[in-house]
Amino acid sequence: MIASCIPNVAKACRLIDGHVNASSRIASGQMYNNTQDLCVLKRFGVACRPRRAPRILEVNWHPPVIGWFKVNIDDAWKRGEDHSSYGGVFRNFQGEVVGAFSSSLDIPSSIAAEVMAVIKAIELAWVHDWKHIWLEVDSSLVLNFLISPHMVSWQLQISLIICVLDKLGLPNFRFR
Repeated sequence: MIASCIPNVAKACRLIDGHVNASSRIASGQMYNNTQDLCVLKRFGVACRPRRAPRILEVNWHPPVIGWFKVNIDDAWKRGEDHSSYGGVFRNFQGEVVGAFSSSLDIPSSIAAEVMAVIKAIELAWVHDWKHIWLEVDSSLVLNFLISPHMVSWQLQISLIICVLDKLGLPNFRFR
C-alpha cells in the first residue's frame, strides 16, 4: 500500500511545482516577503521581484550651540508585533557623544515608543543637569504632543507632562 502512494506523492509534487512556476511567470508587481517566504519560493524556483529601493535623501547633522545638548531619538516597531524599541544619543556642541540610551517596550505603536524615548531623554537630561536640550525626533506628531501634551493618550500623558513641564520647562527646549 505504501509503495503505491509514493508515485502519487511524487506526481502531486511535480504538479504543484508546475503550477507555481507557471503562476510566477505571469505574476507582476513587487514582492514583500520575509526570509522564510523567500526560502520557500527559492525551493520552487520562483524568480524574485524585489521592490524598488527607497529614495535616498542626504541629511546633515548640525551641532547645538554652546551650552546646549542635542539628543537624536528614533524608534523601531514592526506592524503586527506587540513590542517596540527606542534609543537616543546625546551630543555636546563639539559633536562629542556624552550619553546614549535604548530600551525595548511592550507597546505596539511607533508613536508611543517615540514618546517614551522623549520621556527617557528628558529624564536623563534632568539627572545630568543638562537644562538646555535640542530634541530631534522624526515624527511631527510627537512634536505636537510635546507642544500640547493633552493630545497624547492618557497612558503617556502624566509622564509626558511631568517631564516636559515640571522638569525642564518649555522655554529650555528647541524642537525639530
